[in-house]
Amino acid sequence: MADLENQNLDNIKPFASIQEAVDYSLYIFKEVIKTETGYDVDYTTVQGKIIQGFATVVGQQVFLMQDFLDKKVLQQIFPLTANYYYLKYFWGEIFKIYPIEQTNSTGQIIVQGTETKVVPANTTFYTGSYNFTTTEDKTIEAVVIPYTAIDTSISGKIRVTLNQDYNLASGMNMASIDGGYIASDLTITVLSTNQIEFDEVDGVSKTAETGNCNFVMARPTVNSADGGSDYNQINGTELTISSSVTDINDTAFVSYDGITGGLDDEEMEDFRDRILLFFRNISQGWTASHIETLIRTYNSNQYFNAKIWIPRAKNTTGNTAASYTTIYIIKEDLSQLSTTEKTNLKAYLMAIYPIKDTDATFNIATVAFQTVAISITLDSDYNTVDMKNAIEDEMLNNVQYNDDYCFFAQTIYPEDINGRLRNLQDINGISLGDNYTLDTPSASTAVDYNKFPLLTVTIS
Repeated sequence: MADLENQNLDNIKPFASIQEAVDYSLYIFKEVIKTETGYDVDYTTVQGKIIQGFATVVGQQVFLMQDFLDKKVLQQIFPLTANYYYLKYFWGEIFKIYPIEQTNSTGQIIVQGTETKVVPANTTFYTGSYNFTTTEDKTIEAVVIPYTAIDTSISGKIRVTLNQDYNLASGMNMASIDGGYIASDLTITVLSTNQIEFDEVDGVSKTAETGNCNFVMARPTVNSADGGSDYNQINGTELTISSSVTDINDTAFVSYDGITGGLDDEEMEDFRDRILLFFRNISQGWTASHIETLIRTYNSNQYFNAKIWIPRAKNTTGNTAASYTTIYIIKEDLSQLSTTEKTNLKAYLMAIYPIKDTDATFNIATVAFQTVAISITLDSDYNTVDMKNAIEDEMLNNVQYNDDYCFFAQTIYPEDINGRLRNLQDINGISLGDNYTLDTPSASTAVDYNKFPLLTVTIS
């Protein structure tokens, strides 16, 4: 057997047999993984056998290639020192991770103008030096979107909650709202897929709970003229038409989901980092905590913040914990991820950590909310603004967000709420104790499986 500990990476002694090369590869793998992660590889365990498989393949390759590669062939055993060729064609093939190549971006824009006019296919819009071309003919038409609430408590603004999700755009004009108020310059800001806002104006009912928002618009899909991340555009970006079309506005706006998907050619060191992330976590296998780490790494550099849940024991298809494929994510403001966000995240996860089971795919699930009412009556001496704020914070942060798995068949118990209230102090250090009455819930409230408890807290 080769002298494992005394081999020199920069002046490797030839291996006399495949077994010697494999033994050395097993030794190096074990040493490097222990140094990188603290995990002491045991080749008799399931995790160890996974690593042993990788190491054996690498050792065989080293032996076969040592005669026609230079003395630094052993550097290719590890992603940290491998050259681009080995990263792509050896490590990339082993892990099924490939360099990201430049891609074009796509998305929808809002075009306005005269009703029944057609925005032709191959119409070009631009911002700066970036051109986007429509992919189909789209007719400008009247679009009626019912709303369910108007909020005028925001200073100088009117906020409208729509009855469902629509892919509108900040900067576009709303023709009328609630009973025929006409204003061609009523410019909206899109806050989410079901909520818009505009400057407060006379003539809009501030009390109607239902009504219609009326638009005249077309929503064509556009593709970027070239690839690269610079072509990605956010909600509300203004685009100018290259050649005017009669009765069509010269300015269009990128819709809420954005123009996305444009990627740059991946730098070799970025590709190496993705392979190293996988390599360093070989020992973890397919675990919920590993997936969550990957998602949070992705989130830190992306355009949404989210709270993540992965089922502890089983997903909705009844699979065991070894096949975590269902991931539940909601934004911090409790709005759901858009279709584009789900698609991009799934693509990222598939690229960085391919699922071992070829019959399974990631499922970024839609989170359903279940309203749970909490009603509390305070004794008169404790009915202060500070105490109410402290109660709301406690309920929303520690009952609604009970733990990372809070909405999987969670039950909200009155005794738990009572315990939290009795131990609560407001900002002034005043303890609430028993100086309140918990009106509701009067009995345990079960939150359905795969639903999120959305609390309404009423304090009187």
